[in-house]
Amino acid sequence: MAFDAFAGRGARLEIELRDPDGGHIVTLERVWGKSAEIQADPTSLLAIIARKPRIWGESPIRNDFPDTVRPLLDRMDGHVRANLLDDIRVVAAECGFAATVKAVETVIDAGRTIDRAAIATCARRVLEGKGSSGGQNLKHYDKYMEGRA
Repeated sequence: MAFDAFAGRGARLEIELRDPDGGHIVTLERVWGKSAEIQADPTSLLAIIARKPRIWGESPIRNDFPDTVRPLLDRMDGHVRANLLDDIRVVAAECGFAATVKAVETVIDAGRTIDRAAIATCARRVLEGKGSSGGQNLKHYDKYMEGRA
């Protein structure tokens, strides 16, 4: 647990959750006072949902997915959904949940095959601030295509 010396008597700034064997599950920022906000890391639930894909419909993180991704996950059968959620979990561990779900949405919108490599590549581009597109600007080649060589 993290402590702030200036917060008085070592007030906790983070809450760390561990499994029964002492393994790290997730560290969440401490919420002070009364708050309706739920503190959760969506990534920490992905492994559980991937193991038991039929709980997807009642999952507390279902609404954390974009409107293009959620219906796709809803339509998938359990095994395919589990594989995609596991791919999302692995990429989110490296790139973060927000960048990863944005990447999944981008891959779907582009009509590409949704696999771990495509998600990871796109998530890294999102993190670099290059957006989700390929980043190539081919406008200067238009003159060759229009016969203005």
